[in-house]
Amino acid sequence: MEKSSSERLAEILARNTKAEASATEAAARVKEEERQKERDRLAAADHWAVSRRDLNAAVSEINKALAAQALELRATDKKPPVAAALAKVAVALWKGDKSTNAQVVFNIGAFGLVQPIMMVPHTGKLPATFNISSATQASYEEVLLSFLDQYVANLEKTPTSFALLFSTEPAGEDSW
Repeated sequence: MEKSSSERLAEILARNTKAEASATEAAARVKEEERQKERDRLAAADHWAVSRRDLNAAVSEINKALAAQALELRATDKKPPVAAALAKVAVALWKGDKSTNAQVVFNIGAFGLVQPIMMVPHTGKLPATFNISSATQASYEEVLLSFLDQYVANLEKTPTSFALLFSTEPAGEDSW
């Protein structure tokens, strides 16, 4: 082999050795990232058990104050929107035995991200997301109080629609 060809081959082989080493390092990083994701997912599942108790405690604490006005928050587990999600919990507001149709839904992702979505008519305000690893009863109380605040603000703006919702009188022929 000529000297120039031999030098070119040596350069190619050196580049190949370097590229293989980089590929091996990248594969090791990806494998470690996957292991870390699995550890994070398992940790989130462990945290959810505690965090669900905090959510229940927040609902119970707020319900103590709401009882005087015949209001109640009811938490219900729902099917998560995607299989990888940890949980989905809807907390609905009831007045007596009637639903107000207002609720806040807590979507809990596979890695512990809590995304509350408030379903109060005519509002588009979204509370901040938070991670269940740092969530406390106070975290859930804050979301629930914001939800109740939006509900009352909406009630103040449109009292007639809410009066119809809770009317004890049967609807007449001209009600619609």
